[in-house]
Amino acid sequence: MNNRISKTDTLVLKGIGILMIIFHNFFHIMTPLMGENEFEYDKQNLLNFISSFSANPVYSFQYIFSFFGHYGVQFFIFCSGYGLAVVYGNLERDFNVKDFIFSRVRKLYPVFTIAIVLLVLYQYLILDTQITLRTLREIFIRYTLIANWIPGKVFILSGPFWFYSMIIQLYLCFPLLLKINKKSKYGLWVVMFIAYIIILSTNQYFSSLGLSLYCNFIGNLPVFIIGMISALNREWKYPKWIWIASAGVFLIGQFNVYVWNFSQIAFVLMTVPLLVKLYEKFSNSILSKAVIFTGGLSMYLFAVNGFLRMPWVQMSIDTTSKFNSFLYFGAFVVLVFLVALFVRLMEGYCLNLMSKFSFLKKNL
Repeated sequence: MNNRISKTDTLVLKGIGILMIIFHNFFHIMTPLMGENEFEYDKQNLLNFISSFSANPVYSFQYIFSFFGHYGVQFFIFCSGYGLAVVYGNLERDFNVKDFIFSRVRKLYPVFTIAIVLLVLYQYLILDTQITLRTLREIFIRYTLIANWIPGKVFILSGPFWFYSMIIQLYLCFPLLLKINKKSKYGLWVVMFIAYIIILSTNQYFSSLGLSLYCNFIGNLPVFIIGMISALNREWKYPKWIWIASAGVFLIGQFNVYVWNFSQIAFVLMTVPLLVKLYEKFSNSILSKAVIFTGGLSMYLFAVNGFLRMPWVQMSIDTTSKFNSFLYFGAFVVLVFLVALFVRLMEGYCLNLMSKFSFLKKNL
């Protein structure tokens, strides 16, 4: 198959990706706590998943998203690399790096800022959590995007916020990656190879310090690069053997710590062509349109789903009725969508306000 991906296709990928993330963020802290192999590998987590799945297959929806839902993040990393390469990859001359970084930060920070304000208000007004000096310090650490480099601070305030630091780091890498690609058609493959050498040789050590490389740009560089390669190489085709090999690597990676390091890129190569094909077949369906709508809202859904989990998760854990548990989950999902729509509305207001400052106009 051809490797071309349209803008609508990326919305489909983001829509499915954010649903996976939302479901994972809810279910993975519900009982049974099986764990997941997201930032580091522990075979016991896999055994917990197999045991839970075998004992109660009727709850397979919960278990599958609890263990595998975090792979939805890979769609966003892939789409970021792909989209940036489409926009900037064929420019005849180098673009202004300063303007590029500013435009990326400007796109991220309004939503990020609104989400943090809502988080504080939600915890104070709804969850009755006291705002202390420690809270303010953690807000500062998170807002300055340095939490990913401080042991024990990666998941402060709201766990999913780790992504913001990581994606900015990839944006900072992008101009250099583009230059490397222009100098050599194999340059990006070499960078990917070096990244894997670093990951395979050091990630277990950094994980022991509480700083997994998968929380930062190095661990996510291969997927970002494969997105760029897919966009920059128009003549590249996607043979079936790549899909078969990727499926094999993903499966084996669930059982082996070394192969697991390739499961993220294998997941992307395995699922992206399938989802694009499925969308082509069912593009006129209501479900497809709902997924596209969700993809367009994904940035806002991502920003708020983490801190909105409470008290819904705790209520789901405390209830003795599985039916009630899924009702709480449904209420949580509806709330996330409503708050995401509100954040999008607030972002529009903030951007309109920012446009009145002359030094910001050219980047809006």
